[in-house]
Amino acid sequence: MMVTAPLGNVSHLSTQWNDAVQRSSEPPTWFARLVGVFCTPTRSVAQLVNTREAFKGFFQAQVSQLGAGVPGHSKAGFEVRAQELCASILENSLNTATREALARGDGRVPDKVLREAVSKANARAQEALQELQIHASHARLTVDRQVDIRPQVVPRKDSEGKVLGFNVIRQAPQIENLVFRGGGAKGIGNPGALVEMQDAGMLSGLKHLVGTSAGALTAVCLSCGQDAHAFQTFSASVDMNELKGTPENFETRYPMVDVSWRVGFHAGRALELLDQTSATGVSQYLNRNWDLAAMREKLASLGGEGEIDSAIERLAQLRTPDFESDRTGQMVTFKDLHLMHLLAPAQFKELTLTGWDSTNKQETYFNAQNTPDMPVAVAGRISMSIPVYFRSVDFDPGDGSGTRSFTDGGVGSNMPTEVITDNLQGRALEEARARTALMTFDENGKAYTVLHREPEGPATGLVAWAKAQMSGNSKLSGMGHQDKIKIHEAGPNAFVIFHGDIGTFDLNASPERVRKAQTLSTLKILEQIEQRRDQAYATEFDSAQDCFAVLTDMEKHAIRDGGEPHPGNYPPQFETDPCYRFQLELYELAWGKEG
Repeated sequence: MMVTAPLGNVSHLSTQWNDAVQRSSEPPTWFARLVGVFCTPTRSVAQLVNTREAFKGFFQAQVSQLGAGVPGHSKAGFEVRAQELCASILENSLNTATREALARGDGRVPDKVLREAVSKANARAQEALQELQIHASHARLTVDRQVDIRPQVVPRKDSEGKVLGFNVIRQAPQIENLVFRGGGAKGIGNPGALVEMQDAGMLSGLKHLVGTSAGALTAVCLSCGQDAHAFQTFSASVDMNELKGTPENFETRYPMVDVSWRVGFHAGRALELLDQTSATGVSQYLNRNWDLAAMREKLASLGGEGEIDSAIERLAQLRTPDFESDRTGQMVTFKDLHLMHLLAPAQFKELTLTGWDSTNKQETYFNAQNTPDMPVAVAGRISMSIPVYFRSVDFDPGDGSGTRSFTDGGVGSNMPTEVITDNLQGRALEEARARTALMTFDENGKAYTVLHREPEGPATGLVAWAKAQMSGNSKLSGMGHQDKIKIHEAGPNAFVIFHGDIGTFDLNASPERVRKAQTLSTLKILEQIEQRRDQAYATEFDSAQDCFAVLTDMEKHAIRDGGEPHPGNYPPQFETDPCYRFQLELYELAWGKEG
């Protein structure tokens, strides 16, 4: 079987190099092993040279294919990096075998050494080509393309040709809502993906973050002042396996939560980390930007002077967090975060986290509307309470229903898009979906199946029953089916996060596995970002006036700059053509509104 590298669109590997790779992975025959008892099998220097040249030819062929799509202004840098990588691979693999052959004096190299050198070169080549693919994607994304963002109009007609309305096709809007699915350690792919999305300008309009289970950790960090780059640095500094532990003096510092006498890891460290992260993000911003006059002006929208005074008093308290004392009343609440969003919407976002109310058997949504006085960190710890693995939490979220036992938010909804779309229908639902992105996980190709095929019914059988019993939600299978429907309906707004071979409970995955997973995540999210650059969506309208009312300022300017609709683009009787009349009315409205 030919050995090839799993590199997406990289193909046409050198036959000679593949043969060498295949030989390096095959165990010696019984005869070769017998001969090896009496002497060391060797290869000639000619074979070594041929193998080295075969590698160079293979690598250059892949580089040429990858470089074909690199814009001219980035071509030189791409080629220089490719040469550096090729030289480094040779130096650390095949050149080592060459030096050993020279040291022997007979120009031969042990067969085992050559096999290992070929295997090492091939493995490093796959990593190098992935790096170059990322380089090429970055180069393509930096090209400033001129895109016509004027809305395109298609009439909706009945069977007799009567116009019933219009489908208006528009450029996909900025992402305003980002929903993070639960997935435990699979979230290792989130930081790199978010960095690429941010650098591509996709997160500049972000307003609301929704997180469940392990996705709650990501949502809390991003909502409390971290951008994607800061979150990536933060994630690299956190030992995920330590989240299971119990910090010193936990009961003294966090008396408001009860995790005693339960099955699973204590995971008080997860609560402590969420508390420190949210409080530090808020305090650092306030200390850098403390200006009472400016704050009073921004907070004027809150109402009376008394409310402004109380808000400023609370912000002053948040400037100096004390993590060694009782944290009651000191932790950042959803109300605090909402206030920070009003003050600095670019840094702080609205946040919704989920928890499964085991007492009442229902999903609960923690946010500034439902639980304003609840600490964000406590909600995050609740949402991360993976059944049996992390202990459940007893807590009163302040919603009027008293203290209950809460567990992982993913038990009730592992992709809680309903936070954004509930009670919406028609055009409002279409607009909300267009502005909402979902972050799901690859899971060995399952995400692709969900996205491109209508989800089948809920899982049944003994395994599904056992999972439901363990979770505490008898309808767990149906919930999982609903999550698949949400992902399927999101279409191109569902971003698939690749995580290599890391599963939900791989909190102590080796650095090598983590690095490979993160590289794959970056590579795959760049492919999705490139595909989304040309994304459009359609909305139904009855008239040009209805359409114009929802257009952005950029779209209105584009209509004006594009000029009056040209009759040559329409049928001969263009004056009566519904599309022409619709476009002409949009043009006149654009001038009437802004002219």
